[in-house]
Amino acid sequence: MPIRAPSLNEMRYLQAAEAERRAALREKIESSARVLGERDAIAKTLAVNEALAERIRKLGFDGDSARVLDLMPLVFISWADGRVQPEERATILGVLEARKVAPESEAATLIATLLERPPPQAFQDEVIRVLRSLAGTSVDVGNIVALCRKVAEASGGLLGIGKISGDESYLIEQIAGKLGLDAQKRFADGMR
Repeated sequence: MPIRAPSLNEMRYLQAAEAERRAALREKIESSARVLGERDAIAKTLAVNEALAERIRKLGFDGDSARVLDLMPLVFISWADGRVQPEERATILGVLEARKVAPESEAATLIATLLERPPPQAFQDEVIRVLRSLAGTSVDVGNIVALCRKVAEASGGLLGIGKISGDESYLIEQIAGKLGLDAQKRFADGMR
């Protein structure tokens, strides 16, 4: 039995299907290139290896927002009592300003977004694990603990002066414990 040539409609269908496959392949390549670019930007920003940069990228950071990775515990502390107090928000935004993080940057937008709604616990746990991996290199875990105390003190006590709530103190201690000895020492020094 002779093989028949495809009809014009069949040829169009096959050409359209092939064009869709090629477009999907191009999108996959472009997406992979974007991921590699983001990972490389994070690695450069934080001076970390590719594996750690990939973990940070999977958390939703890019080259710009990775600059505030070490400030995530401040956000976590601000949510310790279930809501972010205006003084806590102002303190965190003041830290951004001191670091010269532009208000319209991805880094500032990320912080603002996380101050609107508490980040999921899985995100918080992985951020702390990543920060522990960075301890002693590009991240000063003692400074993280000091800044956490500053945020907690911003709204504590009578008229916002002098006392950290029990929830905030407990959370700072937990974070310090997970960040390692330098952070634990800074926490203990701050409690005196």
